[in-house]
Amino acid sequence: TFFNAETNTAFILGDRATDSDEFDDSVILHEYAHLLATRFSRDDSPGGPHVLGDALDPRVAWSEGWANFFSALVRNSPIYRDSMGFGGETVLEYNLEDNVPIGDQPGYWSEFSVHSILWDLADSNPDTGDAVEIVFPVIWEAFLQLRDDTFVYVPSFLDRLTSLLPLEAS
Repeated sequence: TFFNAETNTAFILGDRATDSDEFDDSVILHEYAHLLATRFSRDDSPGGPHVLGDALDPRVAWSEGWANFFSALVRNSPIYRDSMGFGGETVLEYNLEDNVPIGDQPGYWSEFSVHSILWDLADSNPDTGDAVEIVFPVIWEAFLQLRDDTFVYVPSFLDRLTSLLPLEAS
């Protein structure tokens, strides 16, 4: 399953014997978030494979982290699930509440760091070091303001967000 920014279309896997994403809300909303970034904000990601532990191009990390976050926010759940195989017996699952999953290399090059930062900004569950809750309209406005930037990655977004909420920046 992937989103093609050039054609503005998402391809959803549908072979139930190997990997069908037609019922994987996490995955479908993730791809929809890529469409939103392309249409309303900016997505400079060159794309490519990405898995836990990768030190990604920061633009890829932003794009994938944003998409994971948006999917979780819309579903009101920090759990990302992608079923695979006949009957969906194999599941790729991770929790956006995990700030540094085992095997990750935290930083702006990690999609897991990006989605965890965004989730911590928006969720109402206070964690250690996470006492802030920013409403989605403010997050969306910062996201929209990225459309005129170049080389969009998580620091770009955080700069936009802190300009909207200077009192929260401290």
